Amino acid sequence: MYKIPFQELKEKIVSSGKMSSEEFDEKIKAKINDLSGLISEEGAAHIIANELSIELTPKSDQKLKIKEIYSGMKNVSFVAKVIQKYDVREFNRNGNPGKVCSLFIGDETGVTRLVFWNEQVELISRVNPDDILSIENAYVRDNNGKKEIHMGREGNVDINPEGISIEVTAKKQTNFQRKQIQDLQGGEEGVELLGTVVQAFDPRFFYLCPECNKRAMEGDGVYNCSQHGQVVPNLSYVMNVIIACCCCFVIVCLSSLLCLCVFAVISDFVVVCFSLLF
Repeated sequence: MYKIPFQELKEKIVSSGKMSSEEFDEKIKAKINDLSGLISEEGAAHIIANELSIELTPKSDQKLKIKEIYSGMKNVSFVAKVIQKYDVREFNRNGNPGKVCSLFIGDETGVTRLVFWNEQVELISRVNPDDILSIENAYVRDNNGKKEIHMGREGNVDINPEGISIEVTAKKQTNFQRKQIQDLQGGEEGVELLGTVVQAFDPRFFYLCPECNKRAMEGDGVYNCSQHGQVVPNLSYVMNVIIACCCCFVIVCLSSLLCLCVFAVISDFVVVCFSLLF
């Protein structure tokens, strides 16, 4: 099941003309009640759409707009403009070297991050901001509630294809609000902190199932997911640093793609991970 936000599910079903907004709300409550509360609102909406033969996503064999791309999709093809290119980062996992590079991309419907791993990094060695990319056979993962597009092993990228132009209407956020650590409440976006790094911890590497994004466990040289069995995993990592400002401290958790968001406040210590892309 693709991870489509509930409000978008509602809009798609109501816009089909097969039920009103009020009827949709009643159907959702009834469906959840019929299944003894064992499904979410999103799950109930998917069932309703299926019963009404409503297509929630475009066919997979066509080029998609970024707005039409959702976590869980595979073999995704689309065209987008490069807004920003990030540095290649190298790592070592149990003696196995690797590298990762990401791009911030967009089209007229939205923006997101496109990630390349290991040998895939060479595909974008000549890519620069404002280049147009035609992507084929990518897959989409969820990272802290935001979709990320990753190039699959069979993925392909065409740089600046002829006859294609894109105007990006949603640009990357560049104006952030400066806050003090003690003023953080949780759930903020567009926040800028200024402090001194007191301590940096070693990064922790791990592997994730490409299907459900849950931890894949290694055994006898292969990786297994508790839900999907043997898989070819995706490498990820997290790294924590402690930042101090005045009399307060903040623990900053950096994921493999450096996405952060505040998720807890404990006494004078704040555990943060801002929903920012930088």
